[in-house]
Amino acid sequence: MRISEFKSLGRKIVLLASYLLLTVTVIEVTARALVPVDWLTQRFFGRSETVWRLAWAQDMQNRTESTMTALDQHDDALGWRLKPNLDLRYWDDKHFQTNSFGIRGNKEYSMEPNRVVTRIAMVGDSFTLGEEVGEKETFSYQLQEFWPQTEVINFGVGGYGIDQVLLQLESTVSQYRPDVVVVGFIRDDMRRSMWRFRHHSKPLFELDDDLVLTNVPVPDSKAILAREKYKLRSLDILNVIWDEIRWRQGWFDTEMVKLGDALLTRMLAAIDAMGARAVFVYLPHSEDLALTYEQFFSTEEQFFNQQCKERELSCLNLRGEFQLETSQGYQVRVGGHWFYNGHALAAKHIKAYLESEGLIDLEVAPEFKQ
Repeated sequence: MRISEFKSLGRKIVLLASYLLLTVTVIEVTARALVPVDWLTQRFFGRSETVWRLAWAQDMQNRTESTMTALDQHDDALGWRLKPNLDLRYWDDKHFQTNSFGIRGNKEYSMEPNRVVTRIAMVGDSFTLGEEVGEKETFSYQLQEFWPQTEVINFGVGGYGIDQVLLQLESTVSQYRPDVVVVGFIRDDMRRSMWRFRHHSKPLFELDDDLVLTNVPVPDSKAILAREKYKLRSLDILNVIWDEIRWRQGWFDTEMVKLGDALLTRMLAAIDAMGARAVFVYLPHSEDLALTYEQFFSTEEQFFNQQCKERELSCLNLRGEFQLETSQGYQVRVGGHWFYNGHALAAKHIKAYLESEGLIDLEVAPEFKQ
């Protein structure tokens, strides 16, 4: 090829690259101008991890404090965990404490349990943790008051999916050698396990022939924000559209159930390896309380009921109990986290169930009697 032809080809390549760059720039500028994060959040919130990430990044850039920044800290393996040694007022002056290991409450627990007492590990998300209620209002605290002959340890962390609960069981809870593990389950927990970003960046299990853990070490806030400036909004929009298609076609639910089944299998193995008994409790909220089963029966609750039946697990679904008592005038907050009344009702029924299953020694030793 002659030199003139090389030069001509070079000019064409440069021209093509310039056109492509200009096209991408125009698309990106248009996307950012016409599709702001606030609009995406209002339209697709809760159905796309991309929207969760964009909303979080905007909040961080605006320096908006959130529960995640006030109560939690980054964790390479879990995504986040509670900060240790907290003693503050939060949620309209509610008292919030953690011990030196980042467990809710100010009590310290030995890794070597006292075998005179029954040690109960409560795991789950913000409902188990007790967001928006004070120290003495959580159902874990109330159960401890019912049973002085036990140790009820509240390992709940706001925003956790069942994948993070599993990893927490394997890495942290197992060290405390509990006798009973109570897994608080809300339907949001299954959805969270499908994403690598929810409240923050998090680990993600992908299901091949087996569970494969990805996105670890989990990048911290600084690393995520540093990448954010280079992400194309136009690609984010395409991801959101694809997420919406998966959601509407039911593909998301199908994948979620398959992943949930694998996570539950591994969770049961982890609890069995501790020598503990597993108890699963469905914690109802929002539509679970406002609507009848004919009006609303989520994929996640159906999964819970089916797994409990097929695997013959120790399970308690509190939806029916809550609906019965609220129909008789008992007041429970329907939208968002429960207040004290909801936790009291949960504690009442969890207490009755664990006692009926023979998991609590009802004979109080003299040293525990007041």
